[in-house]
Amino acid sequence: MSDAGVGTLETPRLLLRPLVPGDLDRLTEIWTDPEVSRLLLTRPRSRAGVEEKLGAMIEHGRQFGMWAVALRATGELIGRCGFYPYAGGLSDAPEPELAFLLARAHWGVGLASEAARAALDALFRRRARPARAIALVRPEHAASRRVLHKLGMREQGLVVVNGAEAALYAISAEGREP
Repeated sequence: MSDAGVGTLETPRLLLRPLVPGDLDRLTEIWTDPEVSRLLLTRPRSRAGVEEKLGAMIEHGRQFGMWAVALRATGELIGRCGFYPYAGGLSDAPEPELAFLLARAHWGVGLASEAARAALDALFRRRARPARAIALVRPEHAASRRVLHKLGMREQGLVVVNGAEAALYAISAEGREP
C-alpha cells in the first residue's frame, strides 16, 4: 500500500477497497437506516447528505486511508472504515480519527473489529506514520466502545463534536505491533 492510503486491504472475511462514487446508493441505504445512524456523530439524512460525505471520505482516503468494506465471499458492500482528519488533537497537524460504519445485518459478529484492525495496521505501517490514532464515539454507544477496547484503544476523556458529547479514544503508534 502506498503512503497515500488508497490501497486494498484483505482480512479473513473482508475486502477493504478504496471508496468510489458508485458506492453512494449502498452507503445511503446503510447510513440512513435509523438503527444504524441513531448513535453516530454524523447523521446524513438523505442521499445528498451521504453524497457530500462520500466525496469528503474519498478525499480523506488519500491522506490516511478510507475504505469500502465488502464481504470477501460475495463482494457485498456492507459499510466503510478508515480515517477522517481530526483537528482537535494534540498537534497542529490533523490526527487520524478512526471511523467505521456497518450495515445492521452484519453487527455482532466481529466484522467492525476486523475492518478497524486492518485499517489501524495499515495506518501504522506507513513510512510517515502518525504518533497516534484517535476515535470518537457517543458515550452510550456500547458496541463501538467494545470494538475500540478490542483494538487496544483507551478512553482519554470527553469532547464535544457537532454539538454532541463524545468519548475520545486513542492508541499510540509507539510500541504497537501491527
